Amino acid sequence: MKYWVFKISAPEGGAYLSRVPSKGPESYRYKKGESLIQEFKKHESLGMYFDPDYPDDTELFDFVDNINDLIIANQKIRDVFVALDFPNIEFLPIWLYDHQDQVASKEYAIVNVLGSVDCIDMEKSTIRMNSLIKDQVSRIKNLVLDYDKIPEDASIFRATTKLNEIFVRDDVKNEMESAGLEGCVFIEADGWNGLVF
Repeated sequence: MKYWVFKISAPEGGAYLSRVPSKGPESYRYKKGESLIQEFKKHESLGMYFDPDYPDDTELFDFVDNINDLIIANQKIRDVFVALDFPNIEFLPIWLYDHQDQVASKEYAIVNVLGSVDCIDMEKSTIRMNSLIKDQVSRIKNLVLDYDKIPEDASIFRATTKLNEIFVRDDVKNEMESAGLEGCVFIEADGWNGLVF
C-alpha cells in the first residue's frame, strides 16, 4: 500500500485566503487533530477573507488555498469524503468573503482531520525537530514511513510528529482524482523532501 502527502495548491487565478475566522479557534488549534465542531456551532457564520495581497486571484476551485495550510473544500468534495465514509473527519462550515468584504460563497468548509498516526520513521527519515515544540518535526528533507505503525483502516490521517501534514492512502487518492477535483496535489510520501513541487 502506498501513501501520499496531500497538499492544497490552487491553479493560477485561484483565491487565496488570509486568515482563519477571527471569532473561531486560534490558528494553531486547527493543526492539532482535535475536534472543533462545538466551537463552530456557537456562531451562525464564521468567515475567511480573500487576501488583499492577491487582488486578481478570485476564482474559487474545489479546494481553496490559504495562509494557514488548511483543507478548505466545497460541497462537491464534502460529498466525495462522505461517500468514502471517513470516521475521523469533521466539516467546519465557513463563509468566504471577497476583496470587497462581500460574500463570495457559503458552501465551503474546513475539513478537520481528527487524531493522528505515528507513521514517520524518526530514525530513517532526514528531519529537523522544532526548537519550541519539541515533539514536532519542523523540516523534512527525506521522509520515510514506518508501515508497521500505520493501521490498515487508516485512509486519511495526520502524522503524530508532524501534525500539520495530511496523508492519504492510494485508494483515497484514486477516488479524488477520479472525481476530477481541482486545487490539490498528491506527493508520494516515501522520499518526500518537504516541498510541494
